[in-house]
Amino acid sequence: MQNSSMYDYLVVGAGLYGAVFANQAKAQGKSVLVIDKRPNIAGNVFTEKIEGINVHKYGAHIFHTNNKKVWNFVNRFAEFNRFTNSPVANYKGELFSLPFNMYTFNKMWGVVTPSEAQAKIEEQKKQAGITEPKNLEEQAISLVGTDIYEKLIKGYTMKQWGRPCDKLPSFIIKRLPVRLTFDNNYFNALYQGIPVGGYTKMVENMLEGIDVKLGVDYFDNKSEYDAMASKVVYTGAIDAYFDYKLGTLEYRSVRFENEILDIPNFQGNAAVNYTDSETPWTRIIEHKWFEFGKDEEGNDLPKTVISREYSAEWKPGDEPYYPVNDEKNGALYEQYKELAKKEDNIYYIGATITDPSKNLLAYNSRESYRRLEGVEKEKNELLAPALAEAKVETGKITVKVVPQTMDNARNGSELYDSTTACDPFMYEVRVTNGTNEKIYKIYSENESFSISKEITGKVKISVRAVSMFDDVEPSKWYDLPEQSINKVLPDPDVRIELISKQNADNNHVYRFVLNNLDEYNATDENGNAIYPNWQAKIKVAGIGNLTLNASNPTGTMNVQYRGDGKYTYQMTAQASTASGTATMAESSKLVSTPTELPGYKPSIALKGGQPQLTHKVTVTGTTLDDLSVKVELDAGNNKMNTPPIYRAELIGTWNGEDNIVFAKEDILTVSAGKASATFTNLPEYIGRASNLRVRIWYASSGLGPVYTYYDVDASQITEANVKELTDVDENGTAQWTYSHSTTLENYAGYFTNYQNVTSKLWEWLPAPALEGADLDTYLEPVIGTNGEMLYTFTWDADIAGTSSPEYQVSMTGVDASGREVKIDLGDAYTGGKSLTVDGTDWNYSKVKLKVTRVGKNTSAVKQIGLATTGTYNVKQRLEQPSQLTVENPDTNELIYRLSWSQITSEEGCNGYQAYIRVYDDKEKLGEEKELGTQITTAQNASGTYSEDVDLEAYAGKRVVIYLKAKAAADSAYLDSVAGITNELEIPTRLPKPKVTWQTNWTHHADNYIAADAFTNGGMTVTLTPNDNASVPPGGSAYLLKAYVYDSAAKAKAATQTDPGDYVQAYPIEGSVAQMEVADHKYSHDMQGLSIQYAGKWIVFYARISSGGGNISSEWTKSDSYRLPYVKLQSPQVESNEAAVELTANVSTTPEVAGEDKVWTAKQTVLSWNSVDCADIFTLNLNGTIKDASAQEGKTQLDKKVRIIETADGVQVQVYRLVEVRKEINGEIRTVEEWQWVIIDENDTASQYPEGTPETEIHHEFDITDYSVKITSAYKAENGSTPTYELTLSTKLDVVKNADGTYSYTLKLPDVSDVKAEDGNVEHTNLHISNSMVFKANVTENIEEDHIIQKSEAYVESDETKVEWKNN
Repeated sequence: MQNSSMYDYLVVGAGLYGAVFANQAKAQGKSVLVIDKRPNIAGNVFTEKIEGINVHKYGAHIFHTNNKKVWNFVNRFAEFNRFTNSPVANYKGELFSLPFNMYTFNKMWGVVTPSEAQAKIEEQKKQAGITEPKNLEEQAISLVGTDIYEKLIKGYTMKQWGRPCDKLPSFIIKRLPVRLTFDNNYFNALYQGIPVGGYTKMVENMLEGIDVKLGVDYFDNKSEYDAMASKVVYTGAIDAYFDYKLGTLEYRSVRFENEILDIPNFQGNAAVNYTDSETPWTRIIEHKWFEFGKDEEGNDLPKTVISREYSAEWKPGDEPYYPVNDEKNGALYEQYKELAKKEDNIYYIGATITDPSKNLLAYNSRESYRRLEGVEKEKNELLAPALAEAKVETGKITVKVVPQTMDNARNGSELYDSTTACDPFMYEVRVTNGTNEKIYKIYSENESFSISKEITGKVKISVRAVSMFDDVEPSKWYDLPEQSINKVLPDPDVRIELISKQNADNNHVYRFVLNNLDEYNATDENGNAIYPNWQAKIKVAGIGNLTLNASNPTGTMNVQYRGDGKYTYQMTAQASTASGTATMAESSKLVSTPTELPGYKPSIALKGGQPQLTHKVTVTGTTLDDLSVKVELDAGNNKMNTPPIYRAELIGTWNGEDNIVFAKEDILTVSAGKASATFTNLPEYIGRASNLRVRIWYASSGLGPVYTYYDVDASQITEANVKELTDVDENGTAQWTYSHSTTLENYAGYFTNYQNVTSKLWEWLPAPALEGADLDTYLEPVIGTNGEMLYTFTWDADIAGTSSPEYQVSMTGVDASGREVKIDLGDAYTGGKSLTVDGTDWNYSKVKLKVTRVGKNTSAVKQIGLATTGTYNVKQRLEQPSQLTVENPDTNELIYRLSWSQITSEEGCNGYQAYIRVYDDKEKLGEEKELGTQITTAQNASGTYSEDVDLEAYAGKRVVIYLKAKAAADSAYLDSVAGITNELEIPTRLPKPKVTWQTNWTHHADNYIAADAFTNGGMTVTLTPNDNASVPPGGSAYLLKAYVYDSAAKAKAATQTDPGDYVQAYPIEGSVAQMEVADHKYSHDMQGLSIQYAGKWIVFYARISSGGGNISSEWTKSDSYRLPYVKLQSPQVESNEAAVELTANVSTTPEVAGEDKVWTAKQTVLSWNSVDCADIFTLNLNGTIKDASAQEGKTQLDKKVRIIETADGVQVQVYRLVEVRKEINGEIRTVEEWQWVIIDENDTASQYPEGTPETEIHHEFDITDYSVKITSAYKAENGSTPTYELTLSTKLDVVKNADGTYSYTLKLPDVSDVKAEDGNVEHTNLHISNSMVFKANVTENIEEDHIIQKSEAYVESDETKVEWKNN
């Protein structure tokens, strides 16, 4: 079929995506129409000029890219300035640099070097115990530590996403740059800037020569627009495209408050983020700084424009800014993707959800990242390397890869020539010998790696390219020729130890051992030696040679004394396989090491000789935390060729045992100079040690692996003379290591001058005694005047000697997962033996308080204070609720609906309470007030809650509304902190109108209204405004409602705001009715009100509806009116004939008793139903019986019947002449009198089975007063004339309906078409009725046989008359 479309492409959306596509399509000769529902192009990057400033209307946008082609492309349409994005964070008045960099870390912690910053971050990461971040909170702490997270990320992110950080995925924070440099550039992109003159101008240039329609909504005329083009490029939200048929995807929206300020500079930066949770906006943008505060001519701008940004939940009609990234939203998006795949000729931009090969723009956008890697043209896998080589050397493999060129890749020939190589993310190298396989990863085309020792013999090496994208398969393997790899012996790691030995030179020798002896003696899985018959040959030039092997793993050498003091020797070592071994391993490298091997004393002593070191020990600090012990060794003017190493140890007494080592540091002395070591950060358990001193001894020659000590296994503990305490676990169990020092052994007094021990260095001050710590009970806070939670901790009460001590305090919080977080105490501690802390923002199950005694160094012996850490159980705060949604479902009311999601765990949560705060005229927030009632967790509806609240008292005010989760009484929890605020402006009400009321009825029996008119518009209420202020403005109208009452007193009690105890609200359907206006009067014809309210009282309320940005007025109330009398509806009677069987007594022989026969006939029946609000019917039955013996040959039959509906059923009465006993002239006589007599119901109802529904039971009454008896004969078909007797009477059948009304059937003594079994029967009295008259009334209006108007609501109906014409 010929395509009649006007355009090749319809682009829905004139933002950057749509504009770029349209521009490129036009460049390829395609015709394009671009439409947008906004009145402007450029989408969310739209800029408009205000006071000469290009204002980013929908938020700040800084263009940045690493792709030079993209940068060149956008520069075709605009000149870009050099703007660099360097935002600032404002946390409660403190300013920090963003992105997080060294400026940030310096301000936060005072650190000045990257290593200090990294150490601080690692310290906080370690305290947090995070190994694999599971959410944004943990990810942030793992990147920048707890302090940065708490101050600069937590509050800002919660406002931005409307959710707590531990409920957001971790990847969101990965886009935040973190640098250990002083780089303030937020982006790492190579190219960055903002179009001079604004983005709108740039997009306008892109769309030059392209048809554009603005202010049109694609969905208003979708089919019409679709027909205008062959293909549609849709850049909007996918759920909107499908009319939200599967539900609404969740987005976050942003609201902007713009303000023009008559000052040149508001904040001095383009963007300042407000990172505390209390400030309602997320950031303030000052637009002029995007272009350096100048106009396009370079002139300074005298004014400035700022925009406050508020993050909010998105709802249909809002601008969606970014999607919510969670599992629920992702699952719904996948469902929409499946729908999208079924659509033809529609491309969805913003996510590749259709076949990419059919979507050029989305395809190119996505492919641009992987194109450089070199993807196969026909397959979704990388191109294999063009060539690979591998060189096997001793202990390593070097691989060189030559990738294919880009012209062989998918779409590569379009953009690249044959000189451009593919650039895969990495290569995998597979090395296998048939038994073992190992895969190595390399990240360049020429790289070396060490070979695993399991890989030996003949090996195969293969290489393949691997993509950084999970959905791109690796290339095929490129196989290299088979090569051989022999086992390679490990390089010898030699250690030389000075040991004492009698009869040796100076009673000492050097022992040579291998640190990696276990590697040489290793065995395979079968227990066979990997390196059989290994040997390590060691040569020390000028001293000697030795060979170590499995049988002789150590050896010794002697060193002779030299007068010139030159003891530096070159040592070489190499491992090989002894000759004659069947399986030869390749020799190790020859390891050459210079060593200093004095014979055997070092070149400088500690005491008693020359040359000599001066040693000095300095103790600083007043507490264990800041305790510092500095050991300084000063060589003075003594020069040394090879300065030796001395070991400094902190020793003392532990559990009665002396000379225990608690810390050690090796000091490399300095020729003619000073060297030192400092002991800091000593373990807490050292406070239990006493008599602490410093011991210094000669430990190493200073060059090469030459030592005067060696480790001793615990099984040989008797050989040890150095015992070191390395740790004490939480159970008090000590961890020890043992070694032997030849210097300290001091054999034959040889090393007396090469060791020294100081005297006692300090006294410990006892650790404070904390009160109430480490108990099972909870520490209860005191609630302050502003609602803050104040915890008080005390210690050292009534302990002698601590009346005026000094202390340091610190605190950490422990959350539910056991992670510890430092608590910033600020200036909470001011001295003394107590601490009061504001714990309002805590979210911890426990806190740990550390109190440290501070030493006073006025005495001869230095004092060092010890610390005590105690744990206190505190009531954990409930999780902060997410931001609630505030909606006004009825714009005429100020009843707002609050809705929110439950907190993650409602353990200990009793419910939720909404709060409101109001801005005053100085833009200050007022005090917190409860809003509505507390909603309990029992009202949880599948994880969500809602509550309607009345905001009438806040009309015209700007308010913030938020939630708190409320803790259950006696639980381990406290109320949450305030949730994320939702700020809104409550509209102002129109003034309350002043009006005059009028109705078109009065309450009088003579002024009744028909029942139908009462229900369907016969009653009109009218109001007339009394002044101009009471006339509705344009776009508004009068709204009406009313309430019906069953007494005048209740109607009078109704107020303007409370209708009180009413029985019916009006309108019946809907909440209000709009009044019609004519001749400056407003009226309403009432509809649907039941006549059951006739005679009751009604009060009307009216208001002016919303309009012009104002909410509707308050209600104005009328006086009460009494509703009119209602004339009851006449009974609706139908007359029909029904088949019936008659019983006649027939005799064929005179004076012989007859027998009953069944005849058939058609009987006249009348049917009607109950009448609304009537409870009595009167029936007047009139008939004529032909009787030759009677005067004029006939008898008149007139009977009255009435039917009364009661709560118990139906009662039937007949007006009948009855005999009564009366006293007449003092004498009791029997006389006849007309009375209403009740007719008993027949016994038919009792014959129904038990359980028969009431609506299926027929109740029957015989009305014998209206009947006729016929005695006559008929002519049979055989010519005979049988005689018969037949009685025709009246019966009433009653059935109760489901709605409580009744259906009536009156069977009259009138029949036709009477058939005996042997002939037709005719007689003049087979039809006696002339007429029937029906009326409906209420029993209140009946007094005996008279109608008296007593009801104040109803009058008797008109009659319904049924007449027959008798032969």
